Amino acid sequence: GSKRDQLERLAAESRRAQYEPPPAPRSSGGGTSNAAKHIRVPVPVRTVQAALKEAGHYNGSIDGKVGRQTIAAITAFQRSQGLKADGIVGRQTWQALYPFVPAGMSTTRLK
Repeated sequence: GSKRDQLERLAAESRRAQYEPPPAPRSSGGGTSNAAKHIRVPVPVRTVQAALKEAGHYNGSIDGKVGRQTIAAITAFQRSQGLKADGIVGRQTWQALYPFVPAGMSTTRLK
């Protein structure tokens, strides 16, 4: 790797080591960073999207990207379940969403 590659890797690692900034009100369209921010359980984004679709809150494409539609669907689902509507799939939201996961989709059950 070139020096630039090394610098970029170091920068990425130091960013990861810092505290998570509070969620910005506007989505910056970043695919992977949004996934990490909004899905805090070890579950594929596609599985979360499919479960939200089954629950009747998501009608976007199952593309594995956490965009505005996915976040809106998570928030709507949380409201419908009486959970804190923060748009983040944590343990509680995932437990509520788990029964909606279509058969055969990859999931990682909670320990």
